[in-house]
Amino acid sequence: MNYWELKEKEIQKISFGLKKGVECHILPSEQPVLLLNFPLKIVYINRFWKPVIDCFIKNKEVSFKKICQRAREIKPARIESFLNELVSDGFIFQKGIHIPSEYPMVSVIIPTGVKEDDLLSCLGSLKKLEYPEDKLEIILVGNLKTHKIEKKMAGLSRINLIKSGEILGLAAIKNLGASGSKGEILAFIEPHSIVHPMWLKELVPAFTDETIGAVGGLIDLYYEISELDHYIKNRTAREMGKDYGRSSGKRSFIYLPPSNLLVRKELFSAIGGFREDLK
Repeated sequence: MNYWELKEKEIQKISFGLKKGVECHILPSEQPVLLLNFPLKIVYINRFWKPVIDCFIKNKEVSFKKICQRAREIKPARIESFLNELVSDGFIFQKGIHIPSEYPMVSVIIPTGVKEDDLLSCLGSLKKLEYPEDKLEIILVGNLKTHKIEKKMAGLSRINLIKSGEILGLAAIKNLGASGSKGEILAFIEPHSIVHPMWLKELVPAFTDETIGAVGGLIDLYYEISELDHYIKNRTAREMGKDYGRSSGKRSFIYLPPSNLLVRKELFSAIGGFREDLK
């Protein structure tokens, strides 16, 4: 079975609904229209999608399974892609996540050039990940290896240390880790990061959409003490991930912070990884 294939009981976990302030109308010509009251925004939708839009006329929230049943002539993957566009445009919301029947292999890549205590905290949080152990590989890139770190590594299966024979920049270190990885998905974090137990289970299912090459999530601060902490938390790109957004040919955002970045290894290799000439 393809590991992106979804079981029927898992499809029920996802639902969609109109956001507050959004109205749904069907014109006499049978064309669906969505109207966002503030900020004022209107979208005319192709009549092809009327069976999907009909689900939201009388229902505040509808399960993905029911939407697929209503629009039987359209493939579920295509319906989900369409709904994701409406989520990105701010017309509807999504609850729940897809749970693949089998998870792909993920390589978590961590550069090690930081204080030992920070890296120990990072490794400690990885021990609590809710992800199949046989589908997880952890790669430490650099020369840092002490008794404390070896002890922490002992509690993690599939962990590798790739030593760099020379002093490298951060981009080169991450590329080195990627070159020695076995996973289909590469997950980049920083050594001072503390990951949420559901980190991978919430981000990996996005790759069920074959058109998605990379995914990022919210980066929050562990402490918020100084004014600088508050600025970083609320006014910088690290805050990206709180709301759903999707970059495509029609719409794009600046970038995905590389300290919480998942990308298909095949794509990462095809574009040559991180640019090592950038400082």
